Amino acid sequence: MNSIATAYVADVHHRLRSHLNDSECLRVARLVTVLVGLAGTVSALVLASTDIRSVYTTVLELMGVLGGTLAGCFAFGSFSWQATGGGAWLGATVSAITVFLMRSIQPLSVYAYASIGIIVCVGVGWMSSFNFAVPRKELHGLKIYST
Repeated sequence: MNSIATAYVADVHHRLRSHLNDSECLRVARLVTVLVGLAGTVSALVLASTDIRSVYTTVLELMGVLGGTLAGCFAFGSFSWQATGGGAWLGATVSAITVFLMRSIQPLSVYAYASIGIIVCVGVGWMSSFNFAVPRKELHGLKIYST
């Protein structure tokens, strides 16, 4: 919970409101910690009260749906020369929708969702990046092929 709060404050909230001082950022981080804790507690109560055959299978499905998309974005950004922010967003969106629809329409093995998510995210991200402007920032050392 604390790491999620720290990542949110440092990566998202501080960029949106850069004028905040440390005590205000700490207050926001505490609020995020409480909210994440409440969300985790509510999720656990929902899982405990529903008729789920296997919580392990449900967690694997969730990790496949979300984790495949996230891993695809990471692979696309790290290994592609043409990676753009717009391409990554579009690839992640199409990947998440594709995996969710596949799960809803034609359920597969829980282990298939992650690989499908990675392939779709990288493929759509790479193809769509040709339509977006190339980033002007120096990416030296941030990609695998840069030295």
